[in-house]
Amino acid sequence: MAVCDKSNPGIERVGVYVDGFNLYYGLRDLGGRRHLWLDLHAMATRLLRPHQRLVAISYFTATILNDPPAKARQEAYLAATVSRGVQVVMGRFQEQAVRCHSCGTIRRTYPRPG
Repeated sequence: MAVCDKSNPGIERVGVYVDGFNLYYGLRDLGGRRHLWLDLHAMATRLLRPHQRLVAISYFTATILNDPPAKARQEAYLAATVSRGVQVVMGRFQEQAVRCHSCGTIRRTYPRPG
């Protein structure tokens, strides 16, 4: 999103909004795990045009559930991301009840976005 900077005519202020899970699954589908530690600040800065100034990056995600090693990796990535000036906005997974067609048992799951 770009907005003109009234204090500096001709310069647009740019805010970047990142859907963390769609980014994660998209990067994973592209190249396995090698791109997962994407530096969002560096990426956003490289995409700016000469008349633009980066003012904010917001990264939206939810805590990984039921997988302690994955949760630890996520926490490390989020700490690195925050250290680069990115605002992390935490949400939560929408729980879904799934019924087994064979036996009728109901289990709780958290569906993959997208």
